[in-house]
Amino acid sequence: MAPEILRNEPSDEKADVYSFGVVLYELVTCSEPWTSLNPMQVVGAVGFAGQRLALPPGLDSQVAGIINSCWASKPADRPSFAQLLERLRAFKELPACPHPPAAAAADGSSGGLAAVAAAARSSSGGGAGGSGGGAGGVARQGSALAAAGSSGVQQQEQPLIML
Repeated sequence: MAPEILRNEPSDEKADVYSFGVVLYELVTCSEPWTSLNPMQVVGAVGFAGQRLALPPGLDSQVAGIINSCWASKPADRPSFAQLLERLRAFKELPACPHPPAAAAADGSSGGLAAVAAAARSSSGGGAGGSGGGAGGVARQGSALAAAGSSGVQQQEQPLIML
C-alpha cells in the first residue's frame, strides 16, 4: 500500500502506481517484501518513516528507475500508468528472476518480468482518446498480462501484505 493510504490521507490512482512498483519488486526478486517485519511495523516503516525496499545489487538501472519512480514519496511525482507502459515497452526483454519459482522453471519461462515485458509490448495503449488511459486500455493491458501467462508469480498459501 502507498504511504498516503497507510496515513489515511486522500489518494488517487497514484497509490496504485506505488503498489505496482511493489509488484515489480516482487517480480524482480521473486520474493515477498518486508518478511522480517510484522504488519504494524510495515505500516510504520512505509507510512511514517519513509522507508523503501532495497533493490537487489546489479539490477538493470532502467528497471530500478521504474520501480523507484513508482515509489516517489509525493504521489504527484509518480508516473502515470500510461508513462509506465511506454517505459516498459522499451524493453525487448526484462531480466529473468534470479531464482524462478518452480512453476516458471517447469514451463521454461524466465520469471514474472518476462510476462510484464510481453504484456507491455503487446498492449495497444489505446483507451479513452488513445492516451493509454481509461477502462478500455486497462482491460487490454490485463488481457495482455493474462495472455502472457502468470507462471512467474508464486502461489502463496498465506495472504501477502502488498505495500
